[in-house]
Amino acid sequence: MIKYTRRVWVLLLLAAFQTHAHGSDEHSQIADKIKKINPNMTVTHVRETPIPNIMEVEVNGSQLIYSSENGDYIFTGQMVDISQGTNNNLTENRQQEIRSKLLSEMNPSTFITFSAKGDEIGEVFVFTDTSCAYCQNFHKQIEAINEGGISVHYIAFPRAGLNDPVASLMEKVWCASNPRAALTEAKLSGRVTQPAVPCQAPVAEHFQTGLKMGVHGTPYILTTDGRKLGGYLSSDDLISNFN
Repeated sequence: MIKYTRRVWVLLLLAAFQTHAHGSDEHSQIADKIKKINPNMTVTHVRETPIPNIMEVEVNGSQLIYSSENGDYIFTGQMVDISQGTNNNLTENRQQEIRSKLLSEMNPSTFITFSAKGDEIGEVFVFTDTSCAYCQNFHKQIEAINEGGISVHYIAFPRAGLNDPVASLMEKVWCASNPRAALTEAKLSGRVTQPAVPCQAPVAEHFQTGLKMGVHGTPYILTTDGRKLGGYLSSDDLISNFN
């Protein structure tokens, strides 16, 4: 075992502190420069990438961009590692982690869930819009999906925004006495006849979380670990992801 004198330990600790401080200064420099060009962008995390002098910058808790070490240059895009002969999308891997974290922070009681029949082999989280034709077609398969062992947790995402009439309709769905029946009715007929109950509809909260994840269209299907399965899937294609 190597023995260090007290003086050597002090020097090592100082070196480590200076390295950390230098890194923190650089991160602050990147954050300040980005904030200066766009006040709406708040840097929430900075870390190194496998490429020397290129930093991964997390903005507003969910978006990823890249920066030179001193923050003078920023760019967007996909960082793909092909060093091992495969397409390892590092950007998508990080975005998957972020989506998983955002999902875990949501209140499960605000989802409208159609549970698997029998043994559950998987579950998906689906951002949905009652006026979306692909969402309607997806929901027509809900029984087959549940029979295949998949639970579906619906999350509200009115594509046209919170001021659109669809958002109001979806609030009625979530605050209906039977939200599952109300969601089915809204997707099939565009109306809700279920009695309303006192409720704080989570539509706005769901919508904002969707925006953070980069949701633009529906359906938007995710697994528990944040993996994006895509948009519309047939029941067979969805179930095949878990077999």
